[in-house]
Amino acid sequence: MIFFWQHGYEGASLAGLTKAMGISTTSMYATFGNKEQLFRKALRRYDDHPEGYLEPALREPTARGSPRCC
Repeated sequence: MIFFWQHGYEGASLAGLTKAMGISTTSMYATFGNKEQLFRKALRRYDDHPEGYLEPALREPTARGSPRCC
């Protein structure tokens, strides 16, 4: 989720995503299907637990520093 927020959907490369997750491209495709499906899963996960990001976001001096920021 955070990688997408930091780089945006278009800016999140497959290489960057797999490196951030510590998995191979093959594992990413086998587990999530493709980048869009991974993004949708990240959105669902965030939607299920948004309160988990409130505290870290409030500690940041600006909205750009928040984990939710693109």
